[in-house]
Amino acid sequence: HHVVGRSRPEELLPTNRTPRPCPRPLPIPLRFAPRRRSHDLYASSGRAGGVVAFGGAPSYNPAVSTKRLSGKRVASVFVLLLAAGVAVLIARFFHDETPTGPILATTPVGDGTSLTLRGAAGSKNFVILSRERADGSFAWHDTLFGAVSGAKPLAVDGLAVVRAHTSRGLPETQAYRLNDGALAWRAGRPDEGAHLSGRGPDVVHGGKLYAFYEGSPGWLIVLALVDGHELSRQPIEKASGPLTAQTTPQGIMVSSPSGPVLRVRFGDAKGAATAADAPAR
Repeated sequence: HHVVGRSRPEELLPTNRTPRPCPRPLPIPLRFAPRRRSHDLYASSGRAGGVVAFGGAPSYNPAVSTKRLSGKRVASVFVLLLAAGVAVLIARFFHDETPTGPILATTPVGDGTSLTLRGAAGSKNFVILSRERADGSFAWHDTLFGAVSGAKPLAVDGLAVVRAHTSRGLPETQAYRLNDGALAWRAGRPDEGAHLSGRGPDVVHGGKLYAFYEGSPGWLIVLALVDGHELSRQPIEKASGPLTAQTTPQGIMVSSPSGPVLRVRFGDAKGAATAADAPAR
């Protein structure tokens, strides 16, 4: 007899039906690494310090956090590298330029050598200061941005002193060591607003350099030779024409084509000057 609620054994797995195949397992998702690009710049920072790597993402390290630098930082790094390269090229040019231009001025040193100012070949403004031996060889030489018209180098207290130009074309006094040509100091730049030609006489006395500048007004700038420290400066009225300096045991008398304009006393510690028509002290 058939019992209600129970299936017959032959109904559990009918023989006239094909078993349904099992579904295929879903594929495991793949993780794709980012394509490496040569211009990517990554910076990693961790407890041990920052590390910079070029050419792709660094290897994963749980203790190190990795981030990609922004375009502005990459551009800043590139600009700094470019500026450093340009600076090296300029320095090499200033040091390696061979003195072959025309001679502008020369001053005997006293040991068979002389200080020479030459024009730089192929340049309208650059000049070359050198210490030249009697056989034509050079003990040293250096390229300057320019020199004041009519400037003549001075050899005093182990220094080669010349009135030269800055990179902006402003006049100043530059001193180089006589033994190796290294820059010792640069100072004595007049006010930029002054109408200056940059020309004028230089007088050395008592460890001081008295630099007179023609202009309206002109300037007297007194410098310490040992380090270029500025001791004093004062304007000079009626100094638009060519100035000449006459040295006496008491001081310096400065004159223009119209007559004396300034008197300097050597006894003053800072080299202060007075007008030529002022009563003598």
